[in-house]
Amino acid sequence: MLCRGYLFCKWYGLKWDRSWRFLGLFPIIRKSNGAVINICINFTCNSDPRKNTYGIIQRVLIYAGRPETIIEIGDRVGISGCTISAIERITIGNDVLIGTGAIIADHDAHGIEADSRGTSESIRHKEIKIGNNVLVGARSIILKGVTIGDGSVIGAGSVVIEDVPPNAVVRGNPAKVIRFINQ
Repeated sequence: MLCRGYLFCKWYGLKWDRSWRFLGLFPIIRKSNGAVINICINFTCNSDPRKNTYGIIQRVLIYAGRPETIIEIGDRVGISGCTISAIERITIGNDVLIGTGAIIADHDAHGIEADSRGTSESIRHKEIKIGNNVLVGARSIILKGVTIGDGSVIGAGSVVIEDVPPNAVVRGNPAKVIRFINQ
């Protein structure tokens, strides 16, 4: 298994760490030349539907779409069947769990105006920052420009379009604070 993981990382230009675990199929990595994907220690990537009680509807997809794109994933991060898509920058802190079917995208998929939808120049984008000890619930969507504070919980199926303060529990579309977690 270690040999398989090492070869996978070498193929995609990722710096391999022996502490990583890939469950089920390897993630789909789409990375532009020059883009950077940094993953720290004890990373768990789950694309195995038998290893998630909510099921997995897709393999993990990590997309770094432009040469200047940076994706940073901290220590002890676990992701299941989700999409991380960046053309600018996505930073994920330590001890973060990302549920199955979640989408984290620092950009619109296409332009808003009909005549600009076929060109990448009109795509709006803005960095996403996810703090430490964050739980992103299954099938949540985190959109461009959002900062999620340390210790926060994003409820399943939420659409996050604004910053989330530390230790907040948010849910809904659009996601709103429903309470704070006591320290």
